[in-house]
Amino acid sequence: MAHGAVRSGKSVGFNFKWIQEVIEAPDDYPMIMVGRTLGALERNVLFPLRQFVGKSNYKYSRNSKVLHLFGKEIWVEGANNEAAVDRIQGETIGKAYGDEVVLWPESFFKMLMTRLSLEDSQFFGTCNPGNPRHYLKKDYIDREAELDLKSWHFRLSDNPHLPPAYIEALEREYKGLWRKRYILGLWVMAEGAVYDSFDSSVHVITLLPDGPSSEMRIGVDIGFTHPTAFVKLLKFGNLWIVAQEYRKSGLTPPQIISKLLEFIGGAWPASVEIPPEEAAIIKMAKAAGIPNVKAAINDVLPGITRTSALFSMKRLCYLKSCEMIQEETEGYVWDTKASERGLDKPIKVADDLLDACRYVINRVELQQPTTLRPGSVSGPSRWAAASA
Repeated sequence: MAHGAVRSGKSVGFNFKWIQEVIEAPDDYPMIMVGRTLGALERNVLFPLRQFVGKSNYKYSRNSKVLHLFGKEIWVEGANNEAAVDRIQGETIGKAYGDEVVLWPESFFKMLMTRLSLEDSQFFGTCNPGNPRHYLKKDYIDREAELDLKSWHFRLSDNPHLPPAYIEALEREYKGLWRKRYILGLWVMAEGAVYDSFDSSVHVITLLPDGPSSEMRIGVDIGFTHPTAFVKLLKFGNLWIVAQEYRKSGLTPPQIISKLLEFIGGAWPASVEIPPEEAAIIKMAKAAGIPNVKAAINDVLPGITRTSALFSMKRLCYLKSCEMIQEETEGYVWDTKASERGLDKPIKVADDLLDACRYVINRVELQQPTTLRPGSVSGPSRWAAASA
């Protein structure tokens, strides 16, 4: 198991170790690659693999969830919720590759371990640190000496190919909790303010910049037992500005569509992000002629990480007139009871505008896969790991 700082060589090292394992595996050997979602697995692992091995050795079908690497068939899967357990239950697996393992449900991880039942079965897993009471840290990494497991802790300095200027840029990108986890590679508790890098004296502006914005996006959070919320984000250069907000309780679906049309005001947004579970609202919005309606990418913790990074880099701010989202941001705190259980969860109170904003940030700020050069790889145990 490889865990630690971002861009420290974990994934690249594992990619090359995985290529070696695939080449040496028999033609009918059962293998699987798992990410938090298929999209995340593609960005972080599958597409970089294609660059490493070349198109002639790589064939991938998302529809069938199968990757052919050097002619070997590999099953790919996402583990974004508890229901994912059903996708692997009853299977026999020889080799498994896991990306962003700390974000998997515990039930999926433990089920996968029971599926690795062949004599030479191995699991290759990578992750950034999370809560120190997370099951992966408490039940596995901390018990390395008791288990058939080998883990490596990675620091930024373990990757010799990172230029000093790039390391400095990463250190500017992450502050507070995320700096401790992603830069220092520490397993630390989430506590206090979620957006601890938000500073109203820095991130609240009185006027929009001169000239037109280059892009406009709308985030929508649907509420029936809580308020419905809309945010309008405008892009100026490298800066996103929350320029308009709307929040109201008690709206019916037709009223939501009517208010959304009024909020957009005849403009042509690059996307209108609506939660994917609100299929009926998405259908109604499209039928009403609202342009570029999309099922939002509702990744909570990754979205919080991206939003926090934008605050740290001064690439996200609020127009002063958007007072409600400012109040939500300043009052958005981690759930201490969840933290005690090893979970990173904000308290779900007065976060409707923040959710709507996060949908937009998830769309525009998805992390890009690393293209760093690999280091050496090794792994003698059932839990193989990489060093770089």
